Amino acid sequence: MDEQAQQRATFSRTGVVATMTHAVQIRDDFAAWLTQHLVLDPEKTSDIVLAVNEALANAAEHAYISSSQPGPMHARAEHDPELATLTVWITDEG
Repeated sequence: MDEQAQQRATFSRTGVVATMTHAVQIRDDFAAWLTQHLVLDPEKTSDIVLAVNEALANAAEHAYISSSQPGPMHARAEHDPELATLTVWITDEG
């Protein structure tokens, strides 16, 4: 197995203002990170990016609906090749 594939990889965007524009940017950054660090078939990659997009969109659209301004959202992902896992967290403070 390739040496890079053996290393734990992380993705992080924290404290980003929860807007759709920022959600799209995080999604695109995550998709680039995902394809750089994991070898997945295109369907799996698409499914993961779609799920991340949905979570980001929910944060941007609903987390601060009763606030006068949007607050922060956070995205983090971790790939552990030893456990063969990918864990993704999308959180907000709304």
